[in-house]
Amino acid sequence: MYHVIRSVLESCQTVEESIRSIQEMPVASNVHIMLADRKGEAAVIEIIDGQKRVRRPETGYIAATNHPVADQTAKGMTKHHSVIRYDMLMEALKEQRSSDSLAKLFQTEYPDGLTVHNYEELFGTMRTVMFRPEEGTIDFCFRSPVYNPTYSLKAGGSLPFQEQTKGSISSKGLWTVILEQCRMIPCLYSVTAAVPNSDQLKIASLVESVLY
Repeated sequence: MYHVIRSVLESCQTVEESIRSIQEMPVASNVHIMLADRKGEAAVIEIIDGQKRVRRPETGYIAATNHPVADQTAKGMTKHHSVIRYDMLMEALKEQRSSDSLAKLFQTEYPDGLTVHNYEELFGTMRTVMFRPEEGTIDFCFRSPVYNPTYSLKAGGSLPFQEQTKGSISSKGLWTVILEQCRMIPCLYSVTAAVPNSDQLKIASLVESVLY
């Protein structure tokens, strides 16, 4: 899957370019990929059994948790708590909450918030990320944000943490590309929310260990 993300980061500058590029790539994983650019465009590509479906913001924002929304025939893949978290996100976005308020939602344990600690069931929060493309910044937390610190990364800056240990979902090389090319940011395996408007685009992403 990471060849897809790296290719998008290195070669695409807009959401539309990224969608066209990903549509042409073979992807075997069942994943959601959220795309956003500094122009305020956003989309989610849901990939189920090789089929790609594109969702776009309908009311000024877009969100994704761990179940398909575009493909109504894939309901058997839906986890109940994923639906609850999706509804929680959509409600927060409808209320037009601030970035700080959204961040607090991501930093609160389910069912009051979005962070999941079901690690024994192989379904727990592995990464929490707040993307701000208009600022070129990323706020990043390894594993649960309830118990772990959040780091702030600036495009073109240095990493404020050590390279991750064996088994980490991200590599130093991929982070270098993300930091250098913050113009186009995809989110993988994620609970995500994007709020585009005429002035800015805010994306919140909660990364989990298992998609479905």
